[in-house]
Amino acid sequence: MKLIAIAIFTVLLAMPAVATAQTAKPHDIEDFIREDKFREVAVSPLGTYVAAAVPVGDKTVLVVLKTGESKPLTQVDVEGKRSHVAGISWVSDTRLVYYIAIRDQLDERPVPTGEMWAINADGSKPVQLGGWKPDNAGISGRSVSKEPVGMGIINTLDDSDKYVIAAVYRSGSNYTTAERVDVMTGTRLRLAQAPIMFASFLADNRGTPRFAWGARIDGFQEVFYRDPQSEDWKQINEEKVSGKEMWPVGFSADDKTAYIFSEESNGPDGVYAYDTATGAMKLLFRDALAEPSGAINAIGKRHVIGVFYAGAKPRYEYFDPESGDAKAHRAVQRGFASQVMVAENYTTAKNEVLLRVFADREPGGYYVMNVVTRKVAPMMFRADWVDPSRLAQTSDLSFKARDGRTIPTLLTLPPGSDGKNLPMVVHPHGGPFGIVDSWGFDPTVQVLASHGYAVLQVNYRGSGGFGREHEMSGHKQWGLAMQDDLTDATHWAISEGFADRNRICIFGASYGGYAALMGVAKEPELYRCAIGQVGVYDLAKFKSDDAMRGDFFRRYHEEATNNGDLGPVSPARLASKIKVPVFLTTGKEDARVPYQHTEIMEAALKKAGVPVETLYFKSEGHGIYKLEHRRQFYAQLLTFLQKHIGGRAPVVLATPAK
Repeated sequence: MKLIAIAIFTVLLAMPAVATAQTAKPHDIEDFIREDKFREVAVSPLGTYVAAAVPVGDKTVLVVLKTGESKPLTQVDVEGKRSHVAGISWVSDTRLVYYIAIRDQLDERPVPTGEMWAINADGSKPVQLGGWKPDNAGISGRSVSKEPVGMGIINTLDDSDKYVIAAVYRSGSNYTTAERVDVMTGTRLRLAQAPIMFASFLADNRGTPRFAWGARIDGFQEVFYRDPQSEDWKQINEEKVSGKEMWPVGFSADDKTAYIFSEESNGPDGVYAYDTATGAMKLLFRDALAEPSGAINAIGKRHVIGVFYAGAKPRYEYFDPESGDAKAHRAVQRGFASQVMVAENYTTAKNEVLLRVFADREPGGYYVMNVVTRKVAPMMFRADWVDPSRLAQTSDLSFKARDGRTIPTLLTLPPGSDGKNLPMVVHPHGGPFGIVDSWGFDPTVQVLASHGYAVLQVNYRGSGGFGREHEMSGHKQWGLAMQDDLTDATHWAISEGFADRNRICIFGASYGGYAALMGVAKEPELYRCAIGQVGVYDLAKFKSDDAMRGDFFRRYHEEATNNGDLGPVSPARLASKIKVPVFLTTGKEDARVPYQHTEIMEAALKKAGVPVETLYFKSEGHGIYKLEHRRQFYAQLLTFLQKHIGGRAPVVLATPAK
């Protein structure tokens, strides 16, 4: 397995990706904005080949190499600007499938398109299995031979080297089907049709589709179970009646028990066991504050054995703590005490499994473990130029808001500091609804911390990750209780001694940009500056923007904002109340929040005599994607912060030769 690591590293270092030499201590901008060496890695079932999704310029390509060899066996580019290989799954030891994603002007990260391809390890016999354009797949039992479809794998079938089970989404139809797909020819056989629109499927360990869930036209979720004998769908949850959404996440080894995450009327989600024979549901776990971060699979196996809660002290809850699978997982996890460990895939010939790890100070890496000897060795890391020992640690904390609500927060302190009376950046997340600031590696937070700033991330009401009631309590509270949570968090950080009350700035993107400008409008004495990135600043305009004209966005906006006049909660209408310097940035290709919001805010600030800096990117959308643009943004951001609240000046490297 060491040969795999050597070969992968050789290939990645040879790739024409943008890179620079390591900077001197401490870490600087370039360390955190460079592209990762890879985004995903998968080993073939017998360990013969390794496939990786590797960033190259504004794309992500597929690279396949044979174990022990340094020269790529196959390199597959993807058609189209800003196209990315977004997922890799081996079907046999010689054939794999991969997905395509596109980064458009709506989102900062690539979004899957539904396009899926199969290819041999040596690059031969490529077949388009699905995509939003006609393909050549034949559909068993139907006369149509060409059809625009999107696809996503449900199960790769351990007992087959030829077939996978996939969810198939058809243009013009809201009903998803589960189909067996021949990865050599693209031929499909329909196995089941979901009884609900826009459905997702969960298959059991043998690949049989057993659960389907999705949304009705009114937006309410329904969940159905399908008995493999009768093949009839039975509704097990209707959100409009129960007030809960549910997500099946996996099965026990014998497929007799399914495990489901379920919302509760108050507090975080619960984890339930569903008896597939009787339909009985039993509560297994429920944390006092946080929702589970994910399910735990038995090492090297498909079935689920528990759930984990990510945080400064990652916690694991096992369904049967005394089972052999739980003991094996616990023994391995002890070696990664401060990291979250996820078992990725299993190579049967060599008895080896890949372990993926991540943490607040680890961007993500892979280890290889022999399941017989349990020996673990490092394999490769996404950003091996950063030194985890010199990165900032993130703590998960909480405080009481003015109305008594518990508000979860993340606090990151600069490396080497005593954690007292620091210049601080309050960094609200975007979204806002259902989005959560989770414990883990965050490049923006590390950039700020490495330059001397404490960073406070607040999961204000409306955020996800802490239960349905916490999220719903933010509806119609833009600029009101949601904003008060940020204010209360800032006062809490001051009272706890983390922040110097005279050196605090607020910075966010999208909704976070809105919150930053509302923060300095509502609390002109609390912050010394504000930074808004791709922010919403005029809610009346936001309501009428092109992106808002669909029924979904209209309903969203009605729930998002307060009733009546939007002026009192629109930063652009409150510029006269802002008394501190502001930095605004946006992309002129942004389709989510059009750049005119920034122009309106800029004009209002100038009219009110407020100092304002701006940075407009002609070729960026709802986020900053190009390396040179990220470098320019962070350099201006850090210079702005140093000027107004102190901190370390940025060192900006010259643009590397291309």
